[in-house]
Amino acid sequence: MNVKKAVCVAAIIALCIPLSAAAEFSLSLQAGMFFPGDDGYKEIYGDSHFVPGAKLEANLTESLYVWGGFWTLSVAGTTPVLQADADSSQKQFAFGAGYAVPFAEESRFTGYIEAGILLVHFKEDALGITIDGNATGFRVGAGIRYDISTDFFAGAGLAYTRATKELVVLTEDVEIKLGGFCLLIEAGLRF
Repeated sequence: MNVKKAVCVAAIIALCIPLSAAAEFSLSLQAGMFFPGDDGYKEIYGDSHFVPGAKLEANLTESLYVWGGFWTLSVAGTTPVLQADADSSQKQFAFGAGYAVPFAEESRFTGYIEAGILLVHFKEDALGITIDGNATGFRVGAGIRYDISTDFFAGAGLAYTRATKELVVLTEDVEIKLGGFCLLIEAGLRF
């Protein structure tokens, strides 16, 4: 079984566990600014990029939850020496567990921390060469949510992702470094 299939099977099992316990679910739409960690990537594509995404959560207990999410990135840039056009895209899938606690007993504010496994599908076109592949890594995050009502919430957070992949490009071994920091805002619905 390859890594992609194993990640999908584990995510499905993790999200199905709470179904028998009539768990509370939430779905949030997210928007963020992604700050790549790789200097070569920043030189071609810039220091920050818009990243939309979505995340589904299922509570296991009052504070513990499992989650799965998807974020996407698509940017254009220019190679530094030859000034050639370059395009890069990433689709990030992640799943993991988190812990959330209200700031005070009757507070509408909740803080959370979470960690999970990351699968990134990446594609880059530059100088007539296309690099396409998958990489695995991790995602960690923390943030604050505000309960607008019992069904709706808004929040902000910080996430860090990291994944690497060894590839051969024009007979050279190259390590692709994916990930970096992301500042996120979100709006969500509980059901």
